[in-house]
Amino acid sequence: MKLDEVFLEVISPYVDTDEVEISDDVNISEELGLDSLDYVDIILQLEEKLDISLDDADITDLATVGELKAKIKEKIDGKEDLALAE
Repeated sequence: MKLDEVFLEVISPYVDTDEVEISDDVNISEELGLDSLDYVDIILQLEEKLDISLDDADITDLATVGELKAKIKEKIDGKEDLALAE
C-alpha cells in the first residue's frame, strides 16, 4: 500500500473528506480541524501501519500534510537504508 493510501485510510475517520480535500498544502490543525489528541492518535496509527517511529521532535513543527508525509517518507527511506547496510 502506498503512503498516500495509508495516510488517507488513517486520517479519514477524523476528517470529513467530502468537505475537505486532503492535499499536501493543507494545514493539519487549521484546515483539517484536528486537535492535539487526534493528531497523536493519527501519528500512532501511522507508526504502527508503516512500522516506523516518529519522535516528538520530528512532528512538533510540522504544519501541513505534505510536511508530515515528507517526514514519514524520510523515516521509511532511512529504515530501508539501514536494512541495506546490514
